[in-house]
Amino acid sequence: MKSISFLLLLCLFSISCSKNDSKTDLPASANGLWAGSTNTYGVGALIRSNGTARQYWNTSSLTLGDTSSGSLIKSEGTYTITGDSIFIIGPSSSFKGKMNAAFSSVQGSSSISGGGLTIKQTFTMSK
Repeated sequence: MKSISFLLLLCLFSISCSKNDSKTDLPASANGLWAGSTNTYGVGALIRSNGTARQYWNTSSLTLGDTSSGSLIKSEGTYTITGDSIFIIGPSSSFKGKMNAAFSSVQGSSSISGGGLTIKQTFTMSK
């Protein structure tokens, strides 16, 4: 009986210590500054490894430009990556898109709200 219990315990231990082949490094691949545009704005997102993100909106140009510029709308938020989809959510703005296999470009829909007005547009960004 002790040998059966020992074998069962050994099997459970080996299963619990087995290597998981899932890609746990995918979210880290998205880290960094992404820049691009919508139809009317320069946009960007700084993706951090701790699950937070800063969104940038340049309402005076189709390019992001200098992220330290006072003319940019900046918003702190969070992001989630599920498969090849990324969701970047802030208090009044969001990006929802699909990334390419190399996690170097993303395209999708964006939304920014203020003063009772919400603007929704498609966007593209790359690292």
